[in-house]
Amino acid sequence: MPGGREGAPVALDIELWSFQIFHSCMDQTTPYNNLWIERKHRMVWTKQISSLHAGYLLEYQG
Repeated sequence: MPGGREGAPVALDIELWSFQIFHSCMDQTTPYNNLWIERKHRMVWTKQISSLHAGYLLEYQG
């Protein structure tokens, strides 16, 4: 599993134009997983770029 641990708890959320299409939390996830997802969504809507792109920009800018 690239970038993660096998058996690690996973929270998954898929939205399309601010409509939640799918949301699932595996066993052993915590409420913090959902808060993290919400923060990512707010950042994407605020900046209008992907969170991966934002991470690259922050890294590039130092």
